[in-house]
Amino acid sequence: MQSRRYLAWLLLLPLLLPGCGKSGPKLAPVSGRVTLDKKPLVDALVTFTPAETGPTNIGNPESSARTDDQGRYSLKTNQDKRDGALAGPHKVRISLIERGATIVDRVPAAYNKNTTLTFTVPAEGSTEANFDLTSDGKGK
Repeated sequence: MQSRRYLAWLLLLPLLLPGCGKSGPKLAPVSGRVTLDKKPLVDALVTFTPAETGPTNIGNPESSARTDDQGRYSLKTNQDKRDGALAGPHKVRISLIERGATIVDRVPAAYNKNTTLTFTVPAEGSTEANFDLTSDGKGK
């Protein structure tokens, strides 16, 4: 009886192991600083979206982070919260939503819903991606 139980565990073990490790595409660490009119942009949402995405974006996870009181951020994937971003070109969106009687984004549309910001994450090493935004929407 004990040998049957042992055999059952051996057969089930390969099914249990894939959930134990970190899987998915290789990521590179990305951090940086965001300013608006040369002042740190506090509590803004920074989102990197791979330029080449599949129909369900499963193999190409978005990465995002909130800025701190110095405007600094460090990306994590939205799907599994791993540190970094997928290597390759990305569209970058930065927004700071203020909720009140109406919902207002304090960051110009050129940096969020109509973003012109891009960044290419290299495959190797840590990357600093800084964004110096301006109220007129012409900064990078």
